[in-house]
Amino acid sequence: MWDVSGQATRLWKHYFDKIDAVIFVIDSNDAERLTKAKVLLHRCINDRELAKAPILIYANKQDIEGCMTKDEIYGKLDVQNVIDSGARNDICYQECSAKTSDGIWEGMKQLFESVAKAQQKAAEQIIEEKESKA
Repeated sequence: MWDVSGQATRLWKHYFDKIDAVIFVIDSNDAERLTKAKVLLHRCINDRELAKAPILIYANKQDIEGCMTKDEIYGKLDVQNVIDSGARNDICYQECSAKTSDGIWEGMKQLFESVAKAQQKAAEQIIEEKESKA
Protein backbone atom coordinates (compact mmCIF):
# COMPACT_ATOMS: atom_id res chain seq x y z
CA MET A 1 0.00 0.00 0.00
CA TRP A 2 1.28 3.44 -0.93
CA ASP A 3 0.01 6.86 0.10
CA VAL A 4 0.87 9.07 -2.86
CA SER A 5 -1.40 11.96 -2.01
CA GLY A 6 -1.86 15.01 -4.20
CA GLN A 7 1.48 16.46 -3.15
CA ALA A 8 3.34 13.67 -4.96
CA THR A 9 1.53 13.63 -8.30
CA ARG A 10 4.72 13.95 -10.36
CA LEU A 11 6.00 10.76 -8.76
CA TRP A 12 2.85 8.65 -9.14
CA LYS A 13 4.17 6.68 -12.11
CA HIS A 14 6.93 5.23 -9.92
CA TYR A 15 4.29 3.49 -7.81
CA PHE A 16 2.07 2.09 -10.60
CA ASP A 17 3.86 -1.24 -11.03
CA LYS A 18 1.50 -4.10 -10.14
CA ILE A 19 -1.23 -1.94 -8.61
CA ASP A 20 -4.34 -3.98 -7.73
CA ALA A 21 -6.56 -1.07 -6.67
CA VAL A 22 -6.71 2.67 -6.14
CA ILE A 23 -8.28 4.38 -3.15
CA PHE A 24 -9.03 8.01 -3.96
CA VAL A 25 -10.03 10.06 -0.90
CA ILE A 26 -11.76 13.39 -1.33
CA ASP A 27 -12.84 16.00 1.20
CA SER A 28 -16.60 16.19 0.73
CA ASN A 29 -16.66 19.44 2.65
CA ASP A 30 -14.29 21.29 0.28
CA ALA A 31 -15.97 22.00 -3.07
CA GLU A 32 -13.15 24.27 -4.23
CA ARG A 33 -10.56 21.47 -4.24
CA LEU A 34 -12.78 19.10 -6.23
CA THR A 35 -11.67 20.70 -9.50
CA LYS A 36 -8.09 19.60 -8.83
CA ALA A 37 -9.32 16.26 -7.50
CA LYS A 38 -11.25 15.72 -10.75
CA VAL A 39 -8.09 16.21 -12.83
CA LEU A 40 -6.14 13.75 -10.66
CA LEU A 41 -8.96 11.20 -10.57
CA HIS A 42 -9.33 11.27 -14.35
CA ARG A 43 -5.58 10.83 -14.67
CA CYS A 44 -6.00 7.57 -12.73
CA ILE A 45 -9.11 6.56 -14.68
CA ASN A 46 -7.38 7.07 -18.04
CA ASP A 47 -3.95 5.69 -17.21
CA ARG A 48 -3.17 2.48 -19.15
CA GLU A 49 -1.17 1.05 -16.25
CA LEU A 50 -4.18 1.42 -13.94
CA ALA A 51 -6.77 0.17 -16.45
CA LYS A 52 -7.33 -3.09 -14.55
CA ALA A 53 -7.21 -1.55 -11.07
CA PRO A 54 -10.63 -0.88 -9.53
CA ILE A 55 -11.02 2.57 -8.02
CA LEU A 56 -12.69 3.35 -4.69
CA ILE A 57 -13.69 6.94 -4.12
CA TYR A 58 -14.02 7.71 -0.43
CA ALA A 59 -16.08 10.84 0.19
CA ASN A 60 -14.58 11.71 3.55
CA LYS A 61 -15.85 14.12 6.22
CA GLN A 62 -19.47 13.06 5.91
CA ASP A 63 -19.76 13.78 9.63
CA ILE A 64 -19.63 17.52 8.89
CA GLU A 65 -22.99 19.20 8.47
CA GLY A 66 -23.51 20.70 5.03
CA CYS A 67 -21.01 18.48 3.21
CA MET A 68 -21.65 17.64 -0.44
CA THR A 69 -23.98 14.81 -1.43
CA LYS A 70 -23.08 11.88 -3.66
CA ASP A 71 -24.82 13.52 -6.62
CA GLU A 72 -22.90 16.77 -6.10
CA ILE A 73 -19.59 14.93 -5.82
CA TYR A 74 -20.29 12.69 -8.83
CA GLY A 75 -21.23 15.78 -10.83
CA LYS A 76 -18.12 17.75 -9.90
CA LEU A 77 -15.84 14.74 -10.47
CA ASP A 78 -17.67 13.75 -13.68
CA VAL A 79 -17.79 10.13 -12.49
CA GLN A 80 -21.25 9.24 -13.79
CA ASN A 81 -20.26 10.17 -17.35
CA VAL A 82 -17.26 7.84 -17.12
CA ILE A 83 -19.47 4.98 -15.94
CA ASP A 84 -22.24 5.72 -18.45
CA SER A 85 -19.75 5.86 -21.33
CA GLY A 86 -18.56 2.36 -20.48
CA ALA A 87 -14.97 3.60 -20.08
CA ARG A 88 -14.86 2.10 -16.57
CA ASN A 89 -17.35 0.01 -14.65
CA ASP A 90 -15.13 -0.70 -11.67
CA ILE A 91 -15.49 2.58 -9.79
CA CYS A 92 -16.79 2.19 -6.26
CA TYR A 93 -18.03 5.03 -4.09
CA GLN A 94 -18.40 5.22 -0.34
CA GLU A 95 -19.32 8.09 1.92
CA CYS A 96 -17.25 7.93 5.07
CA SER A 97 -15.81 9.71 8.05
CA ALA A 98 -12.21 8.97 8.97
CA LYS A 99 -12.95 10.66 12.29
CA THR A 100 -15.78 8.28 13.28
CA SER A 101 -14.78 5.37 10.97
CA ASP A 102 -18.30 5.28 9.52
CA GLY A 103 -18.28 3.80 6.02
CA ILE A 104 -14.62 2.78 6.02
CA TRP A 105 -15.18 -0.98 6.13
CA GLU A 106 -18.11 -0.80 3.74
CA GLY A 107 -15.87 0.89 1.19
CA MET A 108 -13.13 -1.68 1.68
CA LYS A 109 -15.65 -4.49 1.19
CA GLN A 110 -16.73 -2.96 -2.14
CA LEU A 111 -13.13 -2.60 -3.21
CA PHE A 112 -12.18 -6.16 -2.21
CA GLU A 113 -15.12 -7.50 -4.21
CA SER A 114 -14.08 -5.42 -7.24
CA VAL A 115 -10.47 -6.61 -6.98
CA ALA A 116 -11.63 -10.24 -6.73
CA LYS A 117 -13.83 -9.77 -9.79
CA ALA A 118 -10.95 -8.19 -11.74
CA GLN A 119 -8.59 -11.00 -10.77
CA GLN A 120 -11.19 -13.61 -11.78
CA LYS A 121 -11.62 -11.90 -15.15
CA ALA A 122 -7.84 -11.81 -15.67
CA ALA A 123 -7.56 -15.52 -14.82
CA GLU A 124 -10.35 -16.36 -17.28
CA GLN A 125 -8.57 -14.38 -20.01
CA ILE A 126 -5.35 -16.30 -19.41
CA ILE A 127 -7.21 -19.61 -19.64
CA GLU A 128 -8.95 -18.52 -22.85
CA GLU A 129 -5.62 -17.49 -24.39
CA LYS A 130 -4.02 -20.81 -23.50
CA GLU A 131 -6.99 -22.75 -24.89
CA SER A 132 -6.98 -20.76 -28.14
CA LYS A 133 -3.26 -21.50 -28.64
CA ALA A 134 -3.76 -25.23 -28.01
